[in-house]
Amino acid sequence: MPTRRTRADGGGPAHPDRSDESPSPLPPAISAALDEGVGDLDAQLFAIRDRSPGRSRYKLLGEVGTGGMGRVLRVWDESLQRELAMKVLFEEDDEDPAERRRRLRRFLGEARVTGQLDHPGIVPVHDLAMDEEGRLYFTMPLVRGKTLAEVFRLARKEREGWTLRRAVDLLQRVCMTVAFAHSRGVIHRDLKPDNVMVGPFGEALVMDWGLSLVGERTASGRVVGTPAYMAPEQFTDPTSASPRSDIYSLGAILYELLVGCVPHERTMEESPDASGLAEFLRRPPRSIHTLGEEAPEELAAICSKAMAAKPKDRYASARDLADDITAWLEHRVVKAARTGTWARIRKWRERNRGLSHALEALVLVALIATTVISLLQRNRIRTVQAKNREIEAGTYTANLHSASLHLRNLEVNDARIRLGECPPALRDFEWGFLDYLSDSSERILTPIESSILVVAASGDGRFLVAGSAEGALHIFDGLGNELASAGPLRGPVHSLQFLPGTPLFLTATRGGAVTLWNAETARRVRSLSVGSGSIMALAVSPNADLIAIGLASGEVRLLHSSDDSVAFVLRSSDGPVSALGFSVRGAFLAVGYSSGYVTTWNLDERRRVHRVLLGDAPVHCIAYTPNGRELLCAVGPRVLALSAADLEPGMQFQGHAGAVSSIDVDPPHRMLTSSLDGTIRLWDLATGTESARLSGHLDEVNTAVFLADGHHLL
Repeated sequence: MPTRRTRADGGGPAHPDRSDESPSPLPPAISAALDEGVGDLDAQLFAIRDRSPGRSRYKLLGEVGTGGMGRVLRVWDESLQRELAMKVLFEEDDEDPAERRRRLRRFLGEARVTGQLDHPGIVPVHDLAMDEEGRLYFTMPLVRGKTLAEVFRLARKEREGWTLRRAVDLLQRVCMTVAFAHSRGVIHRDLKPDNVMVGPFGEALVMDWGLSLVGERTASGRVVGTPAYMAPEQFTDPTSASPRSDIYSLGAILYELLVGCVPHERTMEESPDASGLAEFLRRPPRSIHTLGEEAPEELAAICSKAMAAKPKDRYASARDLADDITAWLEHRVVKAARTGTWARIRKWRERNRGLSHALEALVLVALIATTVISLLQRNRIRTVQAKNREIEAGTYTANLHSASLHLRNLEVNDARIRLGECPPALRDFEWGFLDYLSDSSERILTPIESSILVVAASGDGRFLVAGSAEGALHIFDGLGNELASAGPLRGPVHSLQFLPGTPLFLTATRGGAVTLWNAETARRVRSLSVGSGSIMALAVSPNADLIAIGLASGEVRLLHSSDDSVAFVLRSSDGPVSALGFSVRGAFLAVGYSSGYVTTWNLDERRRVHRVLLGDAPVHCIAYTPNGRELLCAVGPRVLALSAADLEPGMQFQGHAGAVSSIDVDPPHRMLTSSLDGTIRLWDLATGTESARLSGHLDEVNTAVFLADGHHLL
């Protein structure tokens, strides 16, 4: 099982394409340093040997340690009288020549790349040479101190002055060093705590650049790095290593600081069945908080973003990662964690504790002052409120009285205005009673943006139809839900009649058009051929076999409903027809004229039976009573009951302030009238008395009909 100290340097799959996250083009200084004599490795070695002073300049003092490619020695520089570190390349007698040349190139690359990375966080290279035995070496300052891994252990235990914040500050400087290397086109590829030295004065130095990848150079396809800190793509496709691979490693270092172990370590401990390095790296590390660690939430968010499985989901650069860590150190908003106004306020409060405490105290004083002022003003407010209640009570009484007077004069709109001005808190029974009188409707159908002239209801109560002055038809179900609309027709719809026992209905317009419609489909069935002339009235016989059409010429044309053919024509010189009504059994037809005359016709004999003049005003509407004994005629604001046998006048129904616009009857003895005064009234035909007056309309009422259940009106 690989550990965090093990570095993988074996073969891996090749990939023809580089990742989108490849390093930026190689800077000229580094390119020149690496390309000198690159075509011939032997030539490079000979040139180095010729320029080498030999080991005589350096005196061996001891060994510091052993790395992946060589030993690190402690030496004394006789020329400058200083102690240095010398890294010497391993030499093995039985080593494969190709492998030896690969290691030579890598050793040369490490020395030259490190020598060109001039940054306080990178140990400089003083000399690259070859000793008398032909072994390559380079010298650099001897770094004393602790590894970052040792500092992390001390910080977690808060020993020797190390804390989490100091350790995170070190990591921020490491991120800036890596960002510098990336800006020079160099990818480290083996970042881990053991490759970072912390000096006695807090210096953070990134070491061991032997596995670095420079500029646009393609990786060899060999897996290099330390698995515990490697980004997934470094193992699955070594050629795709990019600056974001180093960012993953930096996130893994932060993970170790927060949790106390390398990524995947606890996952592997809990999942011993995991086999192979590939499976080991494919599994994401356990969440920091699921491991029971009390790490700052924002640092955990930074760690998660840096260690995202997909490179595109990580920080765009090591500088961005360093900026987020700096934001945490300075108590500012961390972009990887929560953002927004409240997060900024919380961070500002953490940065400015003294000022925030002063502001909080100021707010508290303001609240106390506001409370005191509120208490002082309360009595004054109560006095004013008492006076206001007295004024409101007087206004309420005056509005009620005014609304009552308006209702008596049938001025419904004015009455509603007065009722609306009554304060809601004072409205009681008397207000509710007047409100009921001003609008006794049960519901209002879907608002229609047109003037309704006529309505009709099917005999079974399934359909309601309304015709408008604009020639539009609106079809509703029996509950008042609009099903469809049709039109516009040629002119205002002034007559609507359902054919008894069917969903079919007729419409008539002043322009002379009569149309048969189907309420179920909301489609036109056919247009009736009625000849020329302005149509003034329309009626359908009780058995639906005849259709009566009254014309402005005084003629009444009776058509067969089956084929629209003319059955016969009734002619009169009494003026334009204004109303039509079939008797209960359909044997007689009553005709009202605009001249005030009413005539009855025997349809079987096709002759006029009676004729009477009711006055100078037009006869607006005609209807037979349910028992067929009386003929109800609306003339002006009154309804006259005439004997159906001889048209002798009988009972009169008076009470409307405007002309009666429609009559409908309901067995056994109820009559419904609408009027241009905006009211609807129910009458008892037996006694001639008004049994109910219904308000609610703000304008003239053109038509009112009983619905099939006998309890509702439209």
